[in-house]
Amino acid sequence: MKRAAVELANFNDEDLFREVSEGVPSIVNNAVRFNDAARLLFEAREFRISSVMEGFASEEAAKVLILIDLVRCPRSWPERSKVANRFYGHVTKRIYAKSCTYPLISTFKEMTEFVGDESQTFYLDGPSGMDWVFVNSLIDEREQNLYVDYVKSFDPENKDYHWRIPFDIDSFVSEYKTPACVQLSYFLSELGAKSPSGLRAIGRIWRKFKPNSETDRTELIELIDCTLKDLRLLTAEKENSNVENFVKFHWSFPLWSLEIKEPQPQSKKAKELLKRRDRIIDTIQKTDSKRVPRPKITQRKVEELSNAYATWYREADSLARTNAPKKGLDFRSGEEMEIDYQLPSYRKVLRMFEKLTETEQAALLALGWYDKEPMGADWPRIYQRARDEVSTISTNYQVHLGRHWLGGYVRWKEDPQPFTPGRSRFC
Repeated sequence: MKRAAVELANFNDEDLFREVSEGVPSIVNNAVRFNDAARLLFEAREFRISSVMEGFASEEAAKVLILIDLVRCPRSWPERSKVANRFYGHVTKRIYAKSCTYPLISTFKEMTEFVGDESQTFYLDGPSGMDWVFVNSLIDEREQNLYVDYVKSFDPENKDYHWRIPFDIDSFVSEYKTPACVQLSYFLSELGAKSPSGLRAIGRIWRKFKPNSETDRTELIELIDCTLKDLRLLTAEKENSNVENFVKFHWSFPLWSLEIKEPQPQSKKAKELLKRRDRIIDTIQKTDSKRVPRPKITQRKVEELSNAYATWYREADSLARTNAPKKGLDFRSGEEMEIDYQLPSYRKVLRMFEKLTETEQAALLALGWYDKEPMGADWPRIYQRARDEVSTISTNYQVHLGRHWLGGYVRWKEDPQPFTPGRSRFC
């Protein structure tokens, strides 16, 4: 038998709606059975295998969302066949499944960025955000749960080969939760996606809608409301507010207009990403090596001010702990926080700070900012900004940088550290 879902894109509407309506309930039933198995395995504390079954349930349910996206796709769209072909892509199906779990994505632009991030073949990550090259996270998550594999690092400087073995971990939750895409696919099927007339109504409403970067969730929900109303008229079902609210909360923007390619891991692409990482590292290290001009404040003053700030901070923290409630949230009112500023230790810090010249205060401000910056901080730029803005920034804000003054001075004084994968500046 030949896989033929891609050919659905070429069917006329009546044939498309009929074939999809026949497939949707079967797909939903299969997804629910995977989900039931995942639940039983979870309750038996077989968490890894439960996760595998849950992944299968999500991928299967995502097929319904892909088919509905094909129905929502205008007939004039030149790449309709690519939308239908998503039926077979593991990463694509997981992207559709995850799109249901991000209701806080408020615009189509954000959804486009999410899809782009999730479908990239390789990406850089680690403590500094660019330590190592990783394969697509959705592929890796899927295969790591399923297979024993023999792997090696993409980094040419690391020739590590090793066996990667799926491992079991305890769940941090006490109760199994059905994936949102499984629930959504089931509800859409019951609301009308398992009938040609229901799919016809979905197509009629959604094919007029092509989202752009400015399209927001408000417009999306209006269309979903309109769809649910029409489906309700077709099925003569009473409104079920819980189900319809779930659909409105989880049914995503149409993804048919987005480019989604199944990642094809190739060493060439990994090497290109490593070269990009090397260029970024080179830029960071050159920027981080700049240590002029010298901060116009003595080390002794920085140390004295830092010690005075630390004394006040310890006293204020001790006072807060003493007055904290024994139960419930530890919330301090503005009046309670004002007491901290009445402590003699704070008034001492304030007097010491106010005796500084504006030039010294600018240097202290720059050191505070410098300590907070990640690798590659541009000291000349930070210092110039401090000199430009010191007179406009409140004394209270500047004093509260006290925990960073000495750290900033030490960082300025020490030799720049070479980039080491796995070590961020704050490790």
